[in-house]
Amino acid sequence: ALKHGWNRLLKTLRSEIEVIKNLGTAAIPQLDFQDIENVPVQFREDFKKTGVAVIRGVVSQEEALEYKSDVQDYIRVNPHTRAFPPHDPQVFELYWSPSQVRARAHPNVIEAQRFLMGFWHSDDPTALVSPSHPVSYADRLRIRHPGDTGFALGPHVDGGSVERWEDDGYGRGGVYDKIWQGDWEKYDPWEASCRLCAVTDLYQGAGACSMFRMFQGWLSMSTTGPNEGTLLVNPLLSRATAYFLLRPFFEPRKVSEGPHGGVQSAEFLAPESWELESDPNSSLQGASPARCQELNGSLHPHLDLSESMIHVPLVRPGDYVVWHCDTIHAVDKIHSGISDSSVMYIPACPLTEANAEYLSRQRAALWNGTPGPDFPGGKGESEHVGRATAEYLGQTADVKGQQAMGLASWDLNETNISDGQRRMLHKANGILGVRNQDEFDTMLLLSATNRTPLITLWTASWCSSCKVVAPGIRELIERDGIGENEGGVSFAEVEIDSPTIGDLAMRYMINSIPTLLSFSRQEAQVNTKVTSVDELKDTEFLRLWIQAEARRGGAGGAGGGLFGGLFGLVNR
Repeated sequence: ALKHGWNRLLKTLRSEIEVIKNLGTAAIPQLDFQDIENVPVQFREDFKKTGVAVIRGVVSQEEALEYKSDVQDYIRVNPHTRAFPPHDPQVFELYWSPSQVRARAHPNVIEAQRFLMGFWHSDDPTALVSPSHPVSYADRLRIRHPGDTGFALGPHVDGGSVERWEDDGYGRGGVYDKIWQGDWEKYDPWEASCRLCAVTDLYQGAGACSMFRMFQGWLSMSTTGPNEGTLLVNPLLSRATAYFLLRPFFEPRKVSEGPHGGVQSAEFLAPESWELESDPNSSLQGASPARCQELNGSLHPHLDLSESMIHVPLVRPGDYVVWHCDTIHAVDKIHSGISDSSVMYIPACPLTEANAEYLSRQRAALWNGTPGPDFPGGKGESEHVGRATAEYLGQTADVKGQQAMGLASWDLNETNISDGQRRMLHKANGILGVRNQDEFDTMLLLSATNRTPLITLWTASWCSSCKVVAPGIRELIERDGIGENEGGVSFAEVEIDSPTIGDLAMRYMINSIPTLLSFSRQEAQVNTKVTSVDELKDTEFLRLWIQAEARRGGAGGAGGGLFGGLFGLVNR
């Protein structure tokens, strides 16, 4: 079966690469952002086949150019910004410049991500993944200069390498099972549920991404054409994936007489000239532990990379370019243009358990001004002048932008989502509960900015009563929408025994667990706090209490009596 599948694959590659040669950059589907609610059938078909797209005008050219101008000013006033290469900085270790934070949270960027991830699906309707709820991944930016030859990347695929063949890697979800069975035509690169348990980084590779990125992507901040320091992609997607996965199991019957790494003869590439390895070995043709999957003409001759790797079309400021997480891609060896090639790296990531866990850690990095969990540590931007903060994001981003950064709860009452998506929203809200002082301060700032009271439930990992009352309170607020008619509230659980929580409980005189405490304009409403477990179990009492707190609408008051109940007992 494997040999028959291989033979069919080689014939398909040969014919499809001819089509790519003739089309060039026209093989990459393009769509105006204003048309994403009325998408041509041809775009849908082409995008599903290629896994690559250019979405035009996601933000205006003026706004995208302002992003670049502002970030250049940010770099100038912070000359200690880390960048590489050191002698000619072009990739900047920046994650929290105001420009980047605004771009990631831009309503059009989030809507474009939602639209693009909508091409994915889950065979399991209960799978804990929601492509319609994008989450932000704080990556860097690039301003590549004309004439540069240093920032060249050869054909490669991110998301690990040897993990694709390993049972404990992608094998955990059976992602590529159809390919291993020789039935590659039935392999579906758009099925999401099988990837949730896949391990893409078994060897702690440098630069590995911990989030599940359905698409890698960038937002253009320049007018850049082919050969001007831009991206090249291989639009074969499922066929190319099947090829580089099956390639290690086959060998040519005769040694090639063609140029090393160059175009090979039709006779050498013909299916009948290849056979299953007679003496199988561990070589995986371009895959090494802790590295990405690399491809070249010598190891992967049937891909004809010199022809099948094509440039993305000319892009303008505000265009959004994305490519499927399995796409082979590269970067121009030489920037032959006359102006900079500038992008912000903004991938499209769905809401999953692992992504929510990462988001929680990344949120702490936002507060501290340090790089996200996947990136080199150190001071980062903690001492940068003009760095964006959670308060800044609260002032400039709408609720979806705040949700994408883990700074606002997800709406459990949302319609037209699957059971799995709703369960994922609920889990994410729990995962993103408060576990350190910075996260708590962030929630308070956003609550004050949005003029909605913050309802906090103070819990501990050992508290059995907490586990009983917490789900009911959360459901009243997030599922049933109690308090919405009165102006709305936000909700967070605070774990007082979290190792990073510090003296937060002491600051607010939390002496009884569980405790329900409201904050308005960052002021604790201690006169209305609830410590009785019976009351915390009483749905009608809670309903009225939440409605009363919501009516504050961000107004202060009733904040006295800090020592009320100081000597209360812990309700276990």
